[in-house]
Amino acid sequence: FSGSDNIVESVESVEDRPQELVLPADPEIVSAPEVQTPELGEMIEIGVFAKGGNLRPIRIRVDRDLRRPYWIDRDSIRTFEFKDQIVIEENIDLIALSVGGFDYPLGLNPGNRVIISRDKVKSFYESIASR
Repeated sequence: FSGSDNIVESVESVEDRPQELVLPADPEIVSAPEVQTPELGEMIEIGVFAKGGNLRPIRIRVDRDLRRPYWIDRDSIRTFEFKDQIVIEENIDLIALSVGGFDYPLGLNPGNRVIISRDKVKSFYESIASR
């Protein structure tokens, strides 16, 4: 710089600054819908989906009824209703379950058996509500 150069500092007052643009909420933008927690009715409906092949047979006991064999073709679903408990045996690795329209986690099932009680379904529904 030479001594003859004039340095001008720009000083802006708050009034001189452009106002921050605040947009109103767009009615077109919709937030994610709340997940409806299923109601635990007197009877609980469960869907057994044959995802990995034909189930020939799969054995199911509903409440205090006898254990019965069921044949379910690949990519087909069969629904069952229970009040207190359902026990599903054999071919567990070939199935997917849904309860109340939600995928039900099978987890690890030693002995190739799944036992789903009313209390387990209630806990499952509560976990959906807390998501």
